[in-house]
Amino acid sequence: MTQQKAPSRLVVAALCLGGWVVSSQEDPARALLEQSLDAHGGRARFEALRDWHIVAERRLGTESEPRREIYEEYMLEEGGLIRTLLIKRIEDSVSVYGHDGRRGFVVLDGNLENGSEAEAEGYYRAHGEYYLRALPFKWMDPGVRVTKSAPDERYEFLRIEAEQGVGRAWTDVWVAAIDKTTHLLHEARLTHHTESWMGPEHGVREITYRYSDYRDVEGILFPFRLEYLVGGRKTGENVIQSIELDTGLAKDLFLARTYGRRKGGLQR
Repeated sequence: MTQQKAPSRLVVAALCLGGWVVSSQEDPARALLEQSLDAHGGRARFEALRDWHIVAERRLGTESEPRREIYEEYMLEEGGLIRTLLIKRIEDSVSVYGHDGRRGFVVLDGNLENGSEAEAEGYYRAHGEYYLRALPFKWMDPGVRVTKSAPDERYEFLRIEAEQGVGRAWTDVWVAAIDKTTHLLHEARLTHHTESWMGPEHGVREITYRYSDYRDVEGILFPFRLEYLVGGRKTGENVIQSIELDTGLAKDLFLARTYGRRKGGLQR
């Protein structure tokens, strides 16, 4: 992957606000999305959420201490165009994933990432917003296993199932999103900032998600705990520490070392 200097703010703004038109004719998962939204209060309820902020702790396998992770999602809708950015902060690293209507992009610690790998990952993390507008799925990544093959390493998706408590509509939309992007990601090479978490044994093709600890956040019920199971054995978990739902526009998102939270919250 080739790295360039951080783009000018004008270029970044063009990438960020490039526009993204949703076409129901082209995507058969549209009906599943509508079903999911209707089952949880309707489209207007979710379109009113312009951005949100999640603090979570992730513990995998034999790790003795959990890692603190921060996720911020920016969802803007203007004139029928939906523009989405996902910001992910782990320790001292800040990643921004987006889609400009034509291709995905990644900004890693202020540097624009180019190449097919960045395009695939940006698409996977941001374009999935079309299917996963309804939380809680947006803060969770699908399981990915890295398969070594000469001369490169490549992604291999695992089948993911959800245990009871999620609802059929949620499960179907999640599976539809994975199926939709598998063809793109399967040809994407591993990058240094790509997660391959959970690490199941060789030959395992299925992982189960178990959701629990549901809490009300401004009228929306969120599962605060997500556990990963392989063959009935727990292999990791995510535990949300806090969720904030806000309204407003994203500002200076690509100034990765300086951006901060509104309302006097976390600062870098």
